[in-house]
Amino acid sequence: MKKYYCVATTIYDDGLVLSNVVSTKITEKRPQSKMRVSTNADYYWDWFDTLEEAKEFVLITKKK
Repeated sequence: MKKYYCVATTIYDDGLVLSNVVSTKITEKRPQSKMRVSTNADYYWDWFDTLEEAKEFVLITKKK
């Protein structure tokens, strides 16, 4: 079993970006990343193998 880290990212139509590590899951396989589109924003849930990778993704996402 391995621990995986989920980053939730919201990209609003006006350009505002919110991104944070929001949960962990212990399982044999990495959970599948997902996305959802709404009228005002796009939502992403991305899974990472390490907390360091997840935090780096948050930093990169917020710079865009």
